[in-house]
Amino acid sequence: MAVAGRPARGALAACLVAGIACLAGPGAAVASRPSAVLVFAPVNERSLAALPGMSVGILSAAEGSPSSTQLELDITQGARLASGAYASPPSPLELLTRRAGGAIAGWARARARARAAPGELVPGLLASRLGGAAYVASAGHSSDAAVAADTDGHVAAVSLGEPATLAARVRELGAHWPLVVVTGPPGRPGRDAVRRLDASRGPRELLIVVQSDPASRPSRLLWIGAAGLGATGPGAAGLDAAGLDDGSAGELTSSDTQERGLLASTDIAPTILAHEHLPTPASVQGKHVRVEGHLDGPALRSTMARLEVIGSRRLPALGWLLLAWVLMVACTRTRQGRRRALRIGALGVLWAPVVALLTAALAPAAVVEYLLLAVLCPTLGALCDRLLAWPRALLAPALA
Repeated sequence: MAVAGRPARGALAACLVAGIACLAGPGAAVASRPSAVLVFAPVNERSLAALPGMSVGILSAAEGSPSSTQLELDITQGARLASGAYASPPSPLELLTRRAGGAIAGWARARARARAAPGELVPGLLASRLGGAAYVASAGHSSDAAVAADTDGHVAAVSLGEPATLAARVRELGAHWPLVVVTGPPGRPGRDAVRRLDASRGPRELLIVVQSDPASRPSRLLWIGAAGLGATGPGAAGLDAAGLDDGSAGELTSSDTQERGLLASTDIAPTILAHEHLPTPASVQGKHVRVEGHLDGPALRSTMARLEVIGSRRLPALGWLLLAWVLMVACTRTRQGRRRALRIGALGVLWAPVVALLTAALAPAAVVEYLLLAVLCPTLGALCDRLLAWPRALLAPALA
């Protein structure tokens, strides 16, 4: 086992903690210190739901073409863009171990790429706001180390070793750093490591588990679990009188997606910052995750299957809608008629998200969904154009 990056201030911090513990009683200092562990492991909905107190959700991991490297960067910066907004795909990021912690090779290119993109993107913002993060993995499996990097690409502490010692190494570094990022080994050893981490979770520890995303087949949707969050909403689990989570499980959600059970990758950073009682920077797009209701595994699996279908149909559906618009304009012979057709088509595109929600509820075959979009969107656009004066007609889809 190799461990690098024990903080120099550890002795002073230990003295302070020991003094507080003596005054407040055994275990009080440890219980009062919030901490977070973020694990990437080969899990699914069923294996997460089997863990006591683990709430489950679906993580939207990408805008556009999925990429494991881009997912890591999006988590660290708490913000993301569509893949087409970048000038180039992300360069590979690799952990280099050092005497004191580690460094991410390729980090300078990642920062330059973020600066050139529209919007404010700060790779490494999460670890920097926390004052540093540690990284734990099995030897030869360090694919998620960039999540623990600060804005300079530095990882405060690194521990690489055998899978059997992974949980113990997480606890060792968790005593010194507010966030420990973990890459679990593939297969059953990875799931066993998650079970051990969940079983040994402290009362003030937030444990987030994200499904490993194979680099050979990255996905837009991943399973995610969290234990240590409070719960809100009618009939939901909650916090006990001491402010600790009561061990009940529910479904994860955030204000970012406005859909129960669905989160964005950008929600992880503000959730960890909120758990550590730190403010969320203005550049962070995500919202902190909360728990609602009770866990309904079959419903979540059905939602996952439906979202995967919607993702594959998005571009063809848009193509059908644009084709309907072009045909409508082409079939109009007068100048006034063409102007109205252009307005109707523009309004139809604005109605597309609303109609997409309808087709998602109906779950029709692909061709039926394309036809519904091609017919309903222009129809709603025509009604708005006739009943509402321009440009007030543009507001109708937003208010629907």
